[in-house]
Amino acid sequence: MKITHYSEFSPINASEIEQAYSGVLMRRVISEQDGAEDTLLDIFEIAPAGETPFHCHSWEHQVFVISGIGYCRDSNGERPFRDGDVIYVTPNEPHSFHNNGRDPVKLICIIPKAAVVAYHLDKLDDGQPVL
Repeated sequence: MKITHYSEFSPINASEIEQAYSGVLMRRVISEQDGAEDTLLDIFEIAPAGETPFHCHSWEHQVFVISGIGYCRDSNGERPFRDGDVIYVTPNEPHSFHNNGRDPVKLICIIPKAAVVAYHLDKLDDGQPVL
C-alpha cells in the first residue's frame, strides 16, 4: 500500500510534453513505478484561462473534478463542469478541457497504462520519443 499526498509529486508543465497545452500542470501520482499494471492516475491543474488541446486518441479517460469550474469541448460543442462532476471520455472522442473560472481547476484523470506507450510510439521522431 502507498499513501502519499499529491503535492509531494513534482508537477510537469504539460506544454513541455505537447506545446498545445496552455496553463496545465500534471502530476503522475500512480504509475508502473508503484506496481500499477493496468492504469495510471494523474492529477491535472488547469490555471484560469488554461486549456488542454482539442484532440482524440484510442483510449478512454475517466475524470473526477476535484475543484473549479470549466467546460469540456467535444464534437457537439461545449459542456460545463464543476467540482464533484464525473466525466467519461470515450475512445476516439475529440475532447479538450478549459478553465473559464477564476480559480485553478483540479482534475483526477485515470487512463490505461497502454495509452502512454501508444502516445509515445505515435510521437516517434527519428527513433527517439518526443517529450
